[in-house]
Amino acid sequence: MATTNKYDRQLRLWGAAGQKALAESCVVLVGATAAGTETLKNLVLPGVGAFGVIDDHVTVTAADVAVNFFTTTMRDDTNNDDGDKSNKTRAATAAALLQELNPDVRSAHTTVADLVNIAMEDWEKVFNKVSPNNNNSSSSNDNNNNITSRSSKKISFVFND
Repeated sequence: MATTNKYDRQLRLWGAAGQKALAESCVVLVGATAAGTETLKNLVLPGVGAFGVIDDHVTVTAADVAVNFFTTTMRDDTNNDDGDKSNKTRAATAAALLQELNPDVRSAHTTVADLVNIAMEDWEKVFNKVSPNNNNSSSSNDNNNNITSRSSKKISFVFND
């Protein structure tokens, strides 16, 4: 599908310059909560350039699946007999399901623990806009400082209380 057809509604709403600005932007979601992933969905569908999901949950739990559409169990024949990807992190699961909504959007994911190992140069290449979300982590202030100190250009904050 041609880009002009795919994004026709957005082009009529904010014009070619607005669509270009959206396509060149990157957003990072910290905390793959239901509100955060739904917000990110609303940026992925109209064609944000890239997004990242950072979360401190190592696996997707039944509680996550009960409240967050973007943490439903993914299927893959290469995993266990049921096909459940129980070894995927919540960040990886949310990023993969959001990516399916718009294959033209680039995505990345990581855990909070791995965040400190990302080189500054790599961070700047991938992300230029940060949107921290409620992370319910005892170290969320440290994570926020870690992220914002590595960001460039504009910084946006969305808090989900």
